Amino acid sequence: MMIKLFLSIAIILLASTRGAAQGTFNDGVKQGKKDAERAWRNSGSDCGNIFGFQKQVDRNIKKNYPKSSNWRTDSYNRGARSGADEVVTKYEKKCLEDNTDECTDLGNAASQEIAYNYCQMGAPYGIRPNYKKTCRQVAYGICEGAIQKDVQSSCSKKLTTSELRNLQKKCRGQVNSMTGGEEGDAAVEVGRRLRHK
Repeated sequence: MMIKLFLSIAIILLASTRGAAQGTFNDGVKQGKKDAERAWRNSGSDCGNIFGFQKQVDRNIKKNYPKSSNWRTDSYNRGARSGADEVVTKYEKKCLEDNTDECTDLGNAASQEIAYNYCQMGAPYGIRPNYKKTCRQVAYGICEGAIQKDVQSSCSKKLTTSELRNLQKKCRGQVNSMTGGEEGDAAVEVGRRLRHK
């Protein structure tokens, strides 16, 4: 009788711990954070890798925490995904929001590649540009690029990425207000077309 009771208790305890072998949702959150932090360290903790970091973490989550038919396992796995997402958000904010250097460097690198490719192929011929429109479009980009430096020199304020982007969005309107806007471009184009007919 006593042996049957011990066996019954052992079977019940074994059954109750088997489903919770991985743990709770909160355990999953901790494990997901730990896995994502390890992935960040393995990538060199380098903000230059931030644009691929989410994909790297997503691959790990998909591989190690798939959907299952067990609600406990799924809860743990959802926790792991949530914890990993917190870490991704933390490093995206650190690299892309709190410090604009990464975005500035990215823009400069893109500009250098465009300039290099342009210079290798040569300027386009046979196109008569609308010089005012072209000048305004160039001014938009120059304004966007200069905003950060000008704010720092005017009021010694270090901008977040969101603040910088909000100020950059004002460049188009400011340039247009200083040059008579884009309305003049349409009239110039119509006039040119009529002269060439």
